[in-house]
Amino acid sequence: MSDSEHKHSEVQANAAQPPSYEELVRLVGELDPEQLAEIELLHATVSEIEEAVAFATGEDDVMGEARIPLIGRAAEVYDIITADEAKDEER
Repeated sequence: MSDSEHKHSEVQANAAQPPSYEELVRLVGELDPEQLAEIELLHATVSEIEEAVAFATGEDDVMGEARIPLIGRAAEVYDIITADEAKDEER
């Protein structure tokens, strides 16, 4: 296995596991400690968190109006990271 193939398989393996606290902060940004703890308790994978963040920031909008809804832990992460936005909209 070449070095690039080895690194690619490492990245794929890491994406299928929950991130460390530091990696979680890097992925979602500076959230309230309670929100970070909620995400940690979900045991969401790096891929699921990245999917939720992309959805929240509109980066998933490649397909335009045909957005595929989030499901499972990705949807739960999305709810957590957008909770402050939802509160602001209610005011």
